[in-house]
Amino acid sequence: MSVLLAVGAASLAVAACGESEQEKAQNEVCDARADIQQQVDDLKGLTFSADSPSKAQDGLNSIGDDLRNIKDAQGELDDDRRQQVQSAVQSFESEVKSVAGDLRSLTLSNAETQLKSATTDLANGFRKAFQPVDCS
Repeated sequence: MSVLLAVGAASLAVAACGESEQEKAQNEVCDARADIQQQVDDLKGLTFSADSPSKAQDGLNSIGDDLRNIKDAQGELDDDRRQQVQSAVQSFESEVKSVAGDLRSLTLSNAETQLKSATTDLANGFRKAFQPVDCS
């Protein structure tokens, strides 16, 4: 009986570890996508204060890390999914670069307005770029 339990437990352990490279890549893409969504939401909720520029930069840096993780994982995806993810990354990277440039040019007279505009643009860019990437 104990031999059967041991064999059964070993079989379950092997099955749990049997995730394919494509499944791992898909999970990495979806985890990074979820983190980007969280960063975008955090940035959108940012109210202007003295430390807003550094908080915004930290959020953009985190988004950049997530985009690199997605790029690293996309090589293991099937052709259709890889093309979908590549397109989303390229589109959203452009938006991130634009927003980063906007945030670097903040002045006291326009900071709050520009911060709101930049984060709204970032949220819209994320939604447009990653909407086709299904992670459900």
